[in-house]
Amino acid sequence: MKLYRLLIIILSALILFSCNNKTDVHNEEKSEEHNHAHDEGNSDEVVLTKNQEELVSISVEVVKRKDFENKMEFPAEISYNPSGVISEFSPISGKIVKLNFEYGSKVSKDKVIAVIENPQNMGQRFEVKASSSGMITKKMVNVGQWIESGTQICEISNSDIDGVIKLYSDELKYIKLGQEVEFISDNHKLKGKIYMISPYLDPVNKTIDARAKVVVNENLIPVNSFVTARVTIGTKETIVIPRTAILNEDEHYIVYVKRNDAYEKRIVEIGLKDKDSVEIVGGLSEGEVVVTNGAYQIKNSTFGSSEGGHEH
Repeated sequence: MKLYRLLIIILSALILFSCNNKTDVHNEEKSEEHNHAHDEGNSDEVVLTKNQEELVSISVEVVKRKDFENKMEFPAEISYNPSGVISEFSPISGKIVKLNFEYGSKVSKDKVIAVIENPQNMGQRFEVKASSSGMITKKMVNVGQWIESGTQICEISNSDIDGVIKLYSDELKYIKLGQEVEFISDNHKLKGKIYMISPYLDPVNKTIDARAKVVVNENLIPVNSFVTARVTIGTKETIVIPRTAILNEDEHYIVYVKRNDAYEKRIVEIGLKDKDSVEIVGGLSEGEVVVTNGAYQIKNSTFGSSEGGHEH
């Protein structure tokens, strides 16, 4: 009897061990299938058919090192050159009986801009003439107003216009006399050359002015406008690709690199930028092939099953 019970216990243990072993194998197979599916769903490579490439209109370019201009931008303002601003004053006390200008009007040198009459001095009249040709940028008086001798009547500014760059002390090292600069507002640009760097610090804004004479093109950017000053401070040889190749993804910049028949998503670090190009400081090597047109479509491609989808 004891031997019979012992055999039953041994047979039960063998059956239980066999069942557990099969369950573990089944779970491992399911786990491997899940991991494989997970890896495929997060693949950073996309393979397209020729038809899909034509549909997306993909263009590629070999990554090369090029000379790239190192440009910096600073806040600035367009203003009249202070040496070309003239104030006109009344030589006598009296009543203004005539003004031959308005704010913004242009005047010529020696033109009569105001007539002042003093009835207390036998109706004496005095004509005030413009000391210089230019534009009226300040109007200080009106017809019928009584003014005292020495009262400012107006301000005349000639056509000399400056771009005034606002610099902090640690930015002065980037600016030099004779340096060329672009002043940009919306789609308009004015070119100039730096002729003066102020030795004084603005006590309020804590900035230092650098002035550049600008070439005025039909007043495309009005005086007193706030603009951006773009200064080229040097050139360097570096990896440069078109801006159309760069995409934003989460907190990264990405590009698509063509490797054989696949397109690999690559996180890159960018540096300097201009209107058309961007410097790559990490993530790409010279000689690789990057997608310059169609990267967005690759990233967001949703091809039907008839086209094969993403192939692996």
